[in-house]
Parts: sequence; C-alpha cells; structure tokens
Amino acid sequence: FDGITSYRGRLYLSPFNASQVVAVDPTSGSSVPFKTGLRFKGGGKGGLSKWSGVTSFRGKLYFAPHNSPVLLLAEDPRPTAETPPSKALEHMGSFLQPPPSEPKPSPRGEEETKTLDSEVGAEGVDYGQVAVDLKAIMDDPEWDDGSLAPVLIRLAWHSSGTYDAQGKTGGSNNCGLGGATMRFGAEKADPENAGLDLAQAKLEGVKQKHGAGLSYADLWILAAYVAIEHTGGPKMEFKPGRVDAADGSKCPHGDGAHNPNKSRLPPADLGPSKDAPKGCPMHHKEQPTIDAVRATFERMGLQDREVVALLCGGHVYGRCHRERTGYAGPWVEEMTIFSNEYAADMVGDKWVEVTHESPDCPHDEVRPAPGKRQYVSIGPGEEEEGGGDGSGSERDGPPKQMMLISDMALLWDPKWRLWLPDYA
Repeated sequence: FDGITSYRGRLYLSPFNASQVVAVDPTSGSSVPFKTGLRFKGGGKGGLSKWSGVTSFRGKLYFAPHNSPVLLLAEDPRPTAETPPSKALEHMGSFLQPPPSEPKPSPRGEEETKTLDSEVGAEGVDYGQVAVDLKAIMDDPEWDDGSLAPVLIRLAWHSSGTYDAQGKTGGSNNCGLGGATMRFGAEKADPENAGLDLAQAKLEGVKQKHGAGLSYADLWILAAYVAIEHTGGPKMEFKPGRVDAADGSKCPHGDGAHNPNKSRLPPADLGPSKDAPKGCPMHHKEQPTIDAVRATFERMGLQDREVVALLCGGHVYGRCHRERTGYAGPWVEEMTIFSNEYAADMVGDKWVEVTHESPDCPHDEVRPAPGKRQYVSIGPGEEEEGGGDGSGSERDGPPKQMMLISDMALLWDPKWRLWLPDYA
C-alpha cells in the first residue's frame, strides 16, 4: 500500500501501482473499491490510471494520483444510490503550477481574497475597509466554536428571509421601506431570531467606527459575505445602498401565515400529521412542517432546488442553543468551515428522533429541551443502539450532530430529495 487513512468509520487504502482506492470496514472485512477513470466534478476531464496516496484532513478525503500534479477531493466517499462513485471526486487543480488568479487553498490564510476592493461609496464609506475590520473580529475565541461567522451568516439570512416576492415587502432593505428592522419590536422578539441581538452587538464597534454613512442593513449583509469568504466559501460581489428603517412601524413581521409565531421565517417543527397512519412515509407523517416550509420559501420566490441549496449552505454553519430555541447541538462536525458536510451527512448517516427524555440520545450536547424533538446522528452505517431499553448509556462513537424536523424534510420530501445529491 502507498497510503492508508481513516475517515468516518472506514479505512481508505491506496494500493501500490493500482487503479483503485479501496474503502474497508475492518470490523466486518467488507470493502468497496473506487475505480479510476472518474470524471472530475465540473471539469469534464478524463480519468487517471494509478493512485499514490490518500489522506483525511478537516472532514474530507484527499487523493493523490500517481505521477500527476493534481490533488483530488472526495466530497462524499461513501457510495450510495444518490452519490455514485463516478461523481465522488472533484478536481482540485494543479499544485505544481497553480494559476495566479486562483485563491489560496487555506480559507484563513494571510492572502485570503477580499470581498471587495477599498472603494469609497456615495455615502463616504470605505466598504473595503469595513470588510477588513469585519475580518479582524471574525475569529473570536470567546464565541461558539471560536468564530463569529455562523451567527453573522444567520443574522443576514434572517434579515433577508422576511422577503415577500409578490407583496414587495421584507428582505434586507424591506423593499425600500428601510431595512435592519430586527432592531425593533415584534421582529426583535421573534423566537426565530433568538440570540441575534448578540450578533448585532458584536458588530456595533464596526458600525460606530464607520459612522452614520454605514447602514446597519448594509453592515449585516456585508458581514455575512466576509464570514462566508473567511471560512473558505465563495467570494461574492457586495452591493451597498440599503437604508435603515427609522422605527418599527414597517417591520415585516406578524403576518407570517405558516409559522405559529406569525414570523415570516420557516418553522422548525409543527408536529406530525394528526391523521397520518402508523408506518406511513415520513413525508406524509411530517407533512405539516414540510408544507409550511415549502410555502414560506415559495413566498420568497424560491424553487425547490434553491431551497435545498440554501439550507445545505446555511446549516453547515453554527449550532442550536437549548436555552434560546429549545434545540441543541450543531448540524455538522466542522461548523465553522464552508463545506458539503450537511448534505453529505444527511444522506450518508443514520438519523434517529430524540426528545429530552430519550434514554438513547447519544450525547447530552444534542439533547433538546423538554417539549422539543430533533434528530441526531448515530454515525454512518451504524445500527441504532440502546433500543429504548432505558439503559441511557453514553457512546463515544457517534458524532455530536443534530437535524431539525425542517432539515430532515429535505431527505423525506421526494421533490427536495431529488436535489440533495447535487450538494452532497
């Protein structure tokens, strides 16, 4: 063997001068070969004939083809019907002569690309310097998991997610009526926005430094752009010009037709259907939540694929806090890095429903508050342990990950599940 590494419960071997990488479960002796001749995702190039090495790094697998200057990233090396091996590898580019226009591989390197150049806008604000100042506060050892990025992305999303495409209200600029309305009244008190006052407070120093010309509405969105780029995500062009609402009279809140709190944001869980027969498909059993989430996103003008892309990109960040929302734990293991882990784990792991009282909840970190339920991962390919026998024994093996009912809806609903492999 030229290389061997462990990843999510399997060993991956690259045999010397061979044309396949082999995934092995050493406890059972089973193996799954990865044949070469693969198309690089998005590249359309031909295959390679030999492998020289394989290793894992920060939740992903990397393959080094023999006598080649490229590195390959396995997005989800666990083959399933939805993610066949022929789509498992992505061309990472040449590392012998990297094109000068490409960003550095490290998401947090000193030469990280900027969201925008230092240009002074019409308001007299140097948005390039604002981005620099935002980047300077992004890594915070006193915050969740050492990064403000997840909560700043959530702040921008909840500011934007009130948009009504037909009524032309809501959104980050409230359709010209003035944005950053989460600072006021009912929208500030919306349970869906719990904890976002803390995110706003973290940005106050940057706001005060750049003065009245920098609106809160622009600052919240730009902070999310910087956060996404800082954590290894794509660079996005920022367009300033949002203005702040003077008061809460135009808050886009209170008319949400699909959330019990009258919020315009999607609900996490509306409970099972009262007339669902025992043993029915999950998209029937959880139809109230699925219908409400779909209708909420349709109000924003989003189609099914866009909904899947949005949740897969958004919930790869951060965690839920039991004391704020009643739900507990992160969606992924690497919750401060832009990745495909959310979708890959959703389709590849085994998930079980737990409540606060569940004796077989694998970790207290993912145990919801009384009256709440959520799903937790018990690992890829593992059988559920505990079996509800009341033993309550903790297990070190399963990852500390959870999914809300509204997350699992992507796996259960046939129209949403159709798009999941594209992001896994």
